Amino acid sequence: MPGRWRFILLLDYFSSGNQTTLPFTAQIGLNTAQVSASGLPNNPGTTLSASGAPVVVPVTVTNNGGLAQAYFADARQHNYTSLQFGTFLETNFCSVTTLPGGCFGTYVPTQARSAEFLAQSTVPITMDVENDVGFFVGGTGAPDIYAKPIGGGTIAASVTEPEVPWSLWILFPSEIGPYGPSGAPEAPVATAAIVKLKAFDAAVTSDAGDLWSDVTFGTNTFNPLILGPGQSGTINVTITPNPALLGKTVSGTIYIDTFNGTVQTGDEVVALPYSYTVSK
Repeated sequence: MPGRWRFILLLDYFSSGNQTTLPFTAQIGLNTAQVSASGLPNNPGTTLSASGAPVVVPVTVTNNGGLAQAYFADARQHNYTSLQFGTFLETNFCSVTTLPGGCFGTYVPTQARSAEFLAQSTVPITMDVENDVGFFVGGTGAPDIYAKPIGGGTIAASVTEPEVPWSLWILFPSEIGPYGPSGAPEAPVATAAIVKLKAFDAAVTSDAGDLWSDVTFGTNTFNPLILGPGQSGTINVTITPNPALLGKTVSGTIYIDTFNGTVQTGDEVVALPYSYTVSK
């Protein structure tokens, strides 16, 4: 995408206190993947039959970067929807699900415009929430947002951006003192997240699965196309028109994404627009 880009260099924790300078070299690539989708419909005048066979579109991907990548397809509509996401015990930071000491994780998909992280307990609480991706670098916990009371014993930490940082977020609820001589009492806590994001298009699937759809709906489709540097491969995208939309135009974007489980995040490599009209 044209415009000004920002490059951030973060120093990992493994460095000597005697170091005063640290030479390095880096290479920035703006075309680390080449993607083509022959036959992808992108015209309202193109009709796809709801009663006919599904349309299979081969998406060819070439990894022009210097590292192996796991590619998959993520189809989204243009409209936004709000969905509730559950949380899980974040065992890297805590071992209990109650207060004090409980902490929780949740995954925010790509293409999210806002996220509201909620916590509720029987005692007064506060909370901070941080995006936690990267290998050790994620320990910086940025951005870090703080909760405010919204009523009914519930607090919320909210973030709204053109695109909210995706992947793993950690919720750290904590009790508000003063406490008695025995310290903060044990108390239950419930957490959740409400995310406003581009709606998934259920009519579009692929043999590589969709990690972000899995995160959202609890499915298990993720089967990425893994390519080493210089390798090419194909993701087969299948469009099955919805008969309930007969005569209507459907449009959206298929994002070809990557994900790295070690750093718990990835990239949106390319956006492939599509549109068609549903016919009999």
